[in-house]
Amino acid sequence: GLVGRENSFVIRGVRNTSATVMNRMQKAQEGSFDIEPFVHLPRIVEDFIEINRFDARGTEVLQTLRREVLLHVMGFTAENAFVIAGVRNPSAALMARVSAAQRLFPPTG
Repeated sequence: GLVGRENSFVIRGVRNTSATVMNRMQKAQEGSFDIEPFVHLPRIVEDFIEINRFDARGTEVLQTLRREVLLHVMGFTAENAFVIAGVRNPSAALMARVSAAQRLFPPTG
């Protein structure tokens, strides 16, 4: 997850989300989390797909992207927001992000 192996980007199944966020923040400040911030990248991708309601093609494309392109598309290494809002077709907006990210991070070798 983003902070801690057991965490996902989206908080689910808790009664008090504020307490959960505070708990995660405390663990992060204490340093009791994994060094790798994206340990469960597949789970984060699932959250991204679910929240933005991409069509089958968008979902398929996300599953094929290299890590650096994927993180950029989801907004972790770019000025994109994780939630794609204010557009008629989130999947079309996704494809524009993918194209831009692939230009920034061309395959090597």
